[in-house]
Amino acid sequence: MRVLVLADDRWHPAQAAREGLAPLTEQGFTFDWIENAAEWSAERMAAYPVVLFVKSNNVSASDESLWMTEEVEAAFVNYVRRGNGLLVVHSGAAGYAQTPVFRALMGGVFVSHPPQCPVTVEPQVGHPLTVGASPFTLPDEHYMMALDDADADIFMTTASQHGVQPGGWTRFEGAGRVCMLTPGHNVEVWLHPSFQTLLDNALRWCAAAKRTAFVTGADRGLGFGLAFGLLAQGWRVFAGQYMPEWPELADLKEQYPNDLRIVPLDVASVESVQAAAQAIAAQIPHLDMLINNAGVSTHTNPYTIRDPQDYAEMHRLFDINSLGPLRVVEAFLPLLDRGTFKRLCFVSSEAGSIERSQRTAWFGYCMSKAALNMAVKNLFNFLRPEGYTFRVYHPGWVRSYMSGQKNNEADLEPDDAAAYAIPIFVNAREDEDRLALVDYQGNEWPW
Repeated sequence: MRVLVLADDRWHPAQAAREGLAPLTEQGFTFDWIENAAEWSAERMAAYPVVLFVKSNNVSASDESLWMTEEVEAAFVNYVRRGNGLLVVHSGAAGYAQTPVFRALMGGVFVSHPPQCPVTVEPQVGHPLTVGASPFTLPDEHYMMALDDADADIFMTTASQHGVQPGGWTRFEGAGRVCMLTPGHNVEVWLHPSFQTLLDNALRWCAAAKRTAFVTGADRGLGFGLAFGLLAQGWRVFAGQYMPEWPELADLKEQYPNDLRIVPLDVASVESVQAAAQAIAAQIPHLDMLINNAGVSTHTNPYTIRDPQDYAEMHRLFDINSLGPLRVVEAFLPLLDRGTFKRLCFVSSEAGSIERSQRTAWFGYCMSKAALNMAVKNLFNFLRPEGYTFRVYHPGWVRSYMSGQKNNEADLEPDDAAAYAIPIFVNAREDEDRLALVDYQGNEWPW
């Protein structure tokens, strides 16, 4: 995505924005810069789908003349109304209180700020603009804002000893989109992982681009619930389908015709997994999140060691539950490498916990889940230094079809189980450098 950046003024050198945006070039963004307003024109701006505006009302750092004329105001409004995006960050909101047309386009303006102090950025949980971002506190200029648009969608607040302020909002103008992010005086704020995520989300939202996820085993049960829940939160979802005769995904496609893509997938087949990766790569430049959900159980679970064991059935469980996720990660790694979110999620089970095991049978299922946990640990050791983050998740006892028929004796309906899982999958953790097996209530399980 090409983005035009307008930056640099007396109080806010462009260098902070340049350093802060540099990591996003690895995400596929290309940033072109205007630091002297004399170089700006409506024609040049029209060549870009998004403008990132981080410039107070000065021509440049060395020329404090005001540059936002009525003609310029009108050009920005027309630009957005035609279906383009405007992302305003920090100083882009300053100096425009007396430019009523541009002020109305932004939905509000900077009023004042106290001396720099610790400022807590608090993204709203569950909002599409905050997916993957978590609260953080850093020294910053705490912007006091005048929010003019009563219909603006506030998705983030900022707080300090001086009070709480709207820190992020969105609004629509014609066919286009406007987003405001008020933090960002210091480069340390720009480079914080959560702010990087907010910038990424905001740029994509302004360009009507969405985060992307691939969910395996999405035909029914938990996988279908995950696909449905992510779509409802504004994600574009690629759903791995093993059972084309099952109707739920087709029905969901009618509800989300643009954001749900159904992809044939058999995780036990190298050829099927590679074909799925190739099909998705032909549609998107990168993938943000992979959810390895596909899994099976078996009718042979009750067999104790005094019963004849069905080793062929055990091989089937290992092939799907343990090796399947490994096949998927291997095939989709190039797509994930090109993203910045880099989230790998694995639906495991308490059955894979050796320390907590109380069972006297269930050999194939328990061993396959323990093997999955070991595979994830090895993946974590290798990929975490490359920026990948991991979720190993026990969803609880779900009324799923893992044994072929729906288990109505279980505790959770798939939609409810997915509602517990999605925040754990998409939100940041305090300590991403430690791998943990976590259940739907947030409890950690021993390996």
